[in-house]
Amino acid sequence: MTNKSGSRKESVDDVFAGRTLGQLLVDGFKELSGDLKSGGNIAKKYKVYDIAPPQALPDFEPSEALAARTTLNASQAVFARFLGLSTNAVRTWEQGRGQPNKAVRIIFRFIQEDPTYWKAKFGNLMAIASPDHSAGITPNRKKSIVDAPQKRRKARQKKHKLVAGRSPARSLTK
Repeated sequence: MTNKSGSRKESVDDVFAGRTLGQLLVDGFKELSGDLKSGGNIAKKYKVYDIAPPQALPDFEPSEALAARTTLNASQAVFARFLGLSTNAVRTWEQGRGQPNKAVRIIFRFIQEDPTYWKAKFGNLMAIASPDHSAGITPNRKKSIVDAPQKRRKARQKKHKLVAGRSPARSLTK
């Protein structure tokens, strides 16, 4: 697969190459360990951050959540999926009715400090999740992937009502 500039873009199959996620992580850490032991300049090969989270974060402002989400150009549902949380949690933060935990607030800060990196990372994750955007995670789409389980549940309930509503006498006469 190639991207717009003509260079080859790695697919999920290329990255995993028959390995499990666990094997991929172990291999990556072994490679990093070897590079660290060699004493070379790892900043040339890896994205390096000097991370020193502040001891105390300032009071939470709802604009933090909104700013992080809009930086990634994502809907509330897509942003919630990216964070591994519910859409309701993101909505609650943006409306000022609740606060995210410290880890999520630090992620918000990272997104604001290096938006280019996080936009690329977010885009890559979304492309892997849905290369053709058929999973409903495009920012402009009104319904999202979280609507799918609700639709399946309603279809099962409707089917159950039809089966439960049929009388045994009518089904024997047919």
